Amino acid sequence: MYFVSAGHVHQFVYNNFNWTDSDLNVLSKTPATLNASVVSALVLPGTTNLRVFYTTTSGSIELLASSNATTWSRTDLTVKAKAPTAHEWNRTVALTTTPNHQVHVFYVTSASNQVGHVIQLYKPTATTWSYQDMTALTNGGIVANLADIAGISFKNTQSIYYAAP
Repeated sequence: MYFVSAGHVHQFVYNNFNWTDSDLNVLSKTPATLNASVVSALVLPGTTNLRVFYTTTSGSIELLASSNATTWSRTDLTVKAKAPTAHEWNRTVALTTTPNHQVHVFYVTSASNQVGHVIQLYKPTATTWSYQDMTALTNGGIVANLADIAGISFKNTQSIYYAAP
C-alpha cells in the first residue's frame, strides 16, 4: 500500500506478522510529491519488480523501482521521455499490457499548449521511455479541472477514462 504524507510517498508492508512503514522518498533520494498527487503502483507481470509512480512538486512524473521493496531507485520519466510536465492536480494511472509486459503511465499535462491533455508515457525498449499526447492523437476532449483519470488493461488493449467539460 502506498500513500502520500507531508509530500513523501510511504509504503506499508505486511510480512505475515506485522506492518512496517517506509518513506520511499528518503530511501530513493527523490523529490517531494505534490500533496494532491495520486500514487500509482504495480508489479511487473511474472516478476517481483515493484514500480511506483507519482508527480513531483516540479510537475515531473517520477518512477520508483524496486525488486525487494527495501532498496529503491528513481527515474524522472518526464525528463527521460522529454514529455510535458504534469498539472498541479495531476492523477496518474499506471498499467502493463500483455503479452509484452510493457509499462504505460497516463497523466494530465499543464504545458501551455496542452493544458488538460492526457499524456501517455511508455517504455518501447528496455532502456527508452517515450510519450504520446493521447488527446491530440485521438482528437479527444480535454480533462475537466480536478477530474480523476482511471484505466484498465486487458491483454494488449488499454482503456483510459476521464471526465471532460
